[in-house]
Amino acid sequence: MKLDAIFWTDPYGQTELIAITNDTKRWLEINNKLRVGDGEDPESITDFTIEEVNADIFLPIDTDASGFGKLEENADKYESIKADNEDYFVQEKEE
Repeated sequence: MKLDAIFWTDPYGQTELIAITNDTKRWLEINNKLRVGDGEDPESITDFTIEEVNADIFLPIDTDASGFGKLEENADKYESIKADNEDYFVQEKEE
């Protein structure tokens, strides 16, 4: 999944990760509503550095939201793997 990492650099050159989002425009809209509500001026997207990042999202195996659809419908196509940290993930079986 491709996401945008939003960074802000302060006047002293220190860069801070502000957010990671799938909708930069919506993030800015909400960010500015909060700022204006706090009595501050809204920001422009050009006030930030945006970098595209990749993310692998792993959800519990027993959910429909694993990114592979309902696993029980394709049980012969996928296998669950237990990682060292006790998390499970799903991958397509090798043929």
